[in-house]
Amino acid sequence: MKELEMNAITVSNPYPMKAWKEVIDKFYRGVPCFLETDLNNLDVESDLFYRYCQSYKWHFRDSHRSLLIKMERNLTPYEFSYYDRMREYFGIDQVEMARKHPNNIICNWEVGKDHKKRPRPCFVTAKFIPDKEFLHLSVTFRTRDVIKRMYPNFVALRFFLNEQASLLNKKPGKLFDYSNQIIADNQDLARVRDWKEFIEYV
Repeated sequence: MKELEMNAITVSNPYPMKAWKEVIDKFYRGVPCFLETDLNNLDVESDLFYRYCQSYKWHFRDSHRSLLIKMERNLTPYEFSYYDRMREYFGIDQVEMARKHPNNIICNWEVGKDHKKRPRPCFVTAKFIPDKEFLHLSVTFRTRDVIKRMYPNFVALRFFLNEQASLLNKKPGKLFDYSNQIIADNQDLARVRDWKEFIEYV
């Protein structure tokens, strides 16, 4: 039997920046990607993070805004509010519900409508996983730009997980992160791979 060509990218590394770098090193357009990491080890101080953040400043800010901030103004065609989807859009605070009843999930996809919309949600589901004194977080994405969105998502998700863990008097635990499909602009990919800070990061 001929072996199928498509293979998912799977990464397990307790350090999110190293996990992200491994995804970039293994990148293959359009494949699923699963990673397991610990957001308590998030790197926000290295030369690589500084270079990355300066180069993609809008994407870091937008990921933070979309997940964590209630917007009072109308959004542009390039913006999306997961805060609204999770807390108000469906007429229920899904975050509170999932925190109190961990068998439930947070779902940002509106069946029957979102397939026609632009922009459509990329962050699809989230689930809290209580485990003794820890609270883990499992998330799924419809599609994910590994340069412009993956690490900025990690930063925003750390704030989100820390807040929810604190409300439950638990410690923030692991992130289990699945993308149904990963993408990247060829120029972005080549630019990041050529950074001295990326090449030398260990």
